[in-house]
Parts: sequence; structure tokens; C-alpha cells
Amino acid sequence: SLDEVLSAFYAAYRRHLAAEVAAFREWCAAARAAAPGLLAVDDLFLRGPSERGCDKRHGGVEHLTMVTTFGSVATLIDSLAAIDEVVFRQDRVSLPGLLAALRQDFAGAEALRQHCRRAPKFGCHDARVDALGARVLGALHDILDEIAAAGPGAEAVLLFRSLETDTTHLSSGRQTGATPDGRHAGEPLSENSSPSRGVAGAGLTAILQSLSSLPLDRCHSGALNLRLSPAAFRGERGRRALADALWTYFEGGGLQAQLSMVDTATLRAAQACPEAHRDLMVRITGYSAAFVDMTPAAQDEIIRRDELAGH
Repeated sequence: SLDEVLSAFYAAYRRHLAAEVAAFREWCAAARAAAPGLLAVDDLFLRGPSERGCDKRHGGVEHLTMVTTFGSVATLIDSLAAIDEVVFRQDRVSLPGLLAALRQDFAGAEALRQHCRRAPKFGCHDARVDALGARVLGALHDILDEIAAAGPGAEAVLLFRSLETDTTHLSSGRQTGATPDGRHAGEPLSENSSPSRGVAGAGLTAILQSLSSLPLDRCHSGALNLRLSPAAFRGERGRRALADALWTYFEGGGLQAQLSMVDTATLRAAQACPEAHRDLMVRITGYSAAFVDMTPAAQDEIIRRDELAGH
């Protein structure tokens, strides 16, 4: 059953996280035993280092802080939703059969891959998929809470939690085999908290509604990259529709949204004639960049993002 799949997944995640936190505690203990280092710029924004004359790594702060990220959440949710749909609801393949197909990157199993691709996806405001995402992310947060304070006499670790990948969804994708959502081995994973590429046909509102269903109140940060069609948001009516959608998202717990208002045709034109598009700026993750100054691979990654209409 899907519950058994999730139990195995949670157990593996718990083992991995426990090892990571244990290693972090050991690293911090070794750092604190060493001579204090110079204060870094970010030490000046923390309570303790300036008063104690000691940087955060050597005991300048009261609690240890470890950054943890949930990367490519849409790939995770889509994969679990595909297992639920194709294996348990449609009974098209057994779980061992699906695993065998994944190990072979769907070689000789294209029909199965297409069934996986057609399974419900996160970002379309599908109630079943959104509920699955909320359930899984909530369970992972519970494991974080458990591990952070685990161990007899162990010093508590504050886990800063973020839904983001920056650009690591590319390198991680190259190292990851095929996934149950129909993605081929080596292809990029989903970016930040955005839906997987090619599944955002339901539009901007559906994406924001799906994201709002997740336990975002348990996260400290979460990047959401959105590439919007200028034609869909043109004029006062379009700007008002965009503002209303974003305000609704933030009032529902949304963390952040990073907007690039540019269509695919313009991006392609900028690749072909960069001197005519020197002022074209796009959002990456937390910062902007001049599109024509980016590498061709980075430009293609921006173009890969779905161009969203205003519905």
C-alpha cells in the first residue's frame, strides 16, 4: 500500500537526517574546542557573538543552527502520487515492476512512463495530490523535530528549514535515476518549490493554491520562481489580478514569489541578438541577473520554466 511505501521512505529519511545531525554536532564540538575565530559579517546579526567576543562556530551563540532544505518537493510529491495512481489505484504495474523499469530508465517501458506522466501532478490544485503533499511534508517536519532534540544529553540543534534548490536541481538531477513521475534519469528535478516542468497548465492560481496547502508555517523560507506571460497581465486589470493572486497566496501562508515577466519569444530573441536586449533582467533564486550575460545553459534553464497565463 502507499502507507507502506511512505513508512519505508520516512525510515530512510530519519536514518539519513540522524547521521547528518550527529556529524554536525561533532563538527560543532570540535570547532568549539578550538581557538575562537574572527567574527564573520553574519555574526554581527546574531545575539551573542559580539557580546561574547566569539564567533558562532566557537560558542558565540546559545544554540547550534543547521540549515536543512526540502529540495525539489514537486518531484517528490509527483512521484508518490504516480505510485499511488499507477501501482495501487490503476493496478497497471506492481511496485517491484515499477522499480525495475526505473532502474532501466524506462527502457522498453515507454507506455508505463506515459501512464506515470499522466498521473495527477502537484501544482494543478488537485485535492488528492495537494493532501498527499501536505501529509508527506508534515511528516518530514515531525522527523526534523524529533531528530533535532534526540540523544541523551545531546545539545539541541535548531534546524532552519527551507523549500529551495537554488540551481542544485540541475546537478542533483544529473545524479538521480529515473523517478516514478515519468522523469528520465539525468533530467533536472523540480526547481525550488515550483511545480515540475510542463505540468502548470492549470495556471498561476492553481500553483499558488497547491503551495498554500503545504505546511508552510513550519518553514523559514521557500523560493518560488514564476515566469509570467506579459500579455496575460497587461494593463491595470492584469496588474490587479496579479496583485490579488499574490496577496491571497501570502495571506494563506505563502513564503515568497520571484517573478520574471517575460515570454519565451523574447528570451529566444535575446539569445539570438543579445545587444538588443541588454536591459532584460530575470530572477534566478533570490537575486536578479542580466539574461544576456548568463551562460547559454543558464539561459536555457530560464526558458525551461513554464510560461504562466493569468488564470
